[in-house]
Amino acid sequence: MAQFVRPTLGQTISSGSVAVGKYTKVTAVAAGTTWFATGSNAGASAVMRGASATGTVSASFGGALNVSDLVVGTVYEVQPSAVSAAGGTIYVLYGASR
Repeated sequence: MAQFVRPTLGQTISSGSVAVGKYTKVTAVAAGTTWFATGSNAGASAVMRGASATGTVSASFGGALNVSDLVVGTVYEVQPSAVSAAGGTIYVLYGASR
């Protein structure tokens, strides 16, 4: 069951002040582009393969995943340092603590 925060009389909840769910931001890496975990992109905590996506996900502490080996629509909690999409779209997800 989802948790709901009910504001008290006179209290307002500004947009983004309450994190609901495990992931709060998604960046789509389209075919032919590469995403790097630097600057405003830092803090990603998972990746997800979109339909017909191909490419590579490099992990922060070494190693890489061939996106073709991942199941479409499944979230993989691997902190990426770089995501290179050769085809389709690969999604980079950011955790609620960001």
